[in-house]
Amino acid sequence: MLSCGLRQLGHEVVIISRPRQFDTIEGLSERAYNGLKFAKCESALATVGREVRRIANWNGERFEGNRERIVYRNRFDRGLLIDARNAGVDILSGQVLRISNTAECHEIRWRNDRGDICHTRADIVIDARGRATGRRGQWRIGPRSISIGQYWMLGRKQLPSTSIATFEDGWAWFASCENSRVLIQLFLSLERDRLPPRRELSNMCNRIIHSLSEYHDQLRDAHPIGETTARDASTALCENTFTTGWYCVGDAAMSIDPLAGHGLYESVSGALALVPVINTIVRRPGDGDVARRFYKEKLETDFWRMARVGRDFYRQETRWPSSAFWIERQQWPDERPAHSSPTDHAPKVADRPVSENGFICERKVIVTSDHPRGVWQVAGAPLVDLMEFIHDVGVSDECIQKAVGKFSVSENSIQTALSWLRARGLQ
Repeated sequence: MLSCGLRQLGHEVVIISRPRQFDTIEGLSERAYNGLKFAKCESALATVGREVRRIANWNGERFEGNRERIVYRNRFDRGLLIDARNAGVDILSGQVLRISNTAECHEIRWRNDRGDICHTRADIVIDARGRATGRRGQWRIGPRSISIGQYWMLGRKQLPSTSIATFEDGWAWFASCENSRVLIQLFLSLERDRLPPRRELSNMCNRIIHSLSEYHDQLRDAHPIGETTARDASTALCENTFTTGWYCVGDAAMSIDPLAGHGLYESVSGALALVPVINTIVRRPGDGDVARRFYKEKLETDFWRMARVGRDFYRQETRWPSSAFWIERQQWPDERPAHSSPTDHAPKVADRPVSENGFICERKVIVTSDHPRGVWQVAGAPLVDLMEFIHDVGVSDECIQKAVGKFSVSENSIQTALSWLRARGLQ
């Protein structure tokens, strides 16, 4: 998405990538799906399945209101590369070994599929290696978690679906997928649960899975297949997403608790936000600091909001009050509310960075307690300009028609923006 967006703005882009070493499955929210549609990632979208129900077995109760789409990451990643190639991005298949900085550029040393050592130069490097980035730089890390995954072959077919279930030392995600397979991922504390040797990892994983009463019926006559995988699943924020000509995106910049089910959405959102940031840094270097501030504030705001949402959800599970896993996650990161009321503090007008026509620039926005980064437009109508306009002429049918012409938006957009202002006492 990021590479396609940069190509659309006329930048030369090269991707050095290799396929994942293991096949995994993830859930895709509707917001992330719409983000992919906005970015016109047609090949990636073609790999995404239809919506399935997501069942939550939490605190001894069962909820079936949520839905998500099942994504097979190897297919999805290949689709993204096809979209990038169709957009004019050069794709190099290989593994990056080292990146060196020179006075003029970055020198990337990498190994291609034949084993040859290659060298590529770039003015800008974007780290999109996800949680495999190595945590370079300064990181704010929450409770350390690990994901242990195991595929199972069922004795009978099931409709595709996903579900989560809790146990004393963590929680599980169950994805019923194609060919009578299911993937079960366990999320445990990395610091407190010392992992056994790899040869015993499968036994530990299967022992926990068999203890989950929620899955007894589904796993009747089922047996594990393939290797058991273990991956880091910690919540983490890179606090210096920028060094000279080096930027981080996706999980390489911010990884949230998998419990939220919004990891792919945050990656999509971050990639779309970084496009105008890099475009500004390259073509309007005088606004570079404003562009970097825009991206940094977005990551920090989204990270802490999702961290507090996760804390509140963990607190709803009350059956294991002495479990270190649950205590740690119910107390982190703090006691601040995940969502502030729009009326907690008086709104104010301030100059803040916004995205406009492929660039980041400062505009007057309205800062509220529930929107600390400020809101520039609602439904395409500039709020501060609209607020000042109606202050001078008042609100009437004639005024609204004049606003439609002045701001080149629809009447419905003006009405929506006025409702937003009215709800915050600004009209």
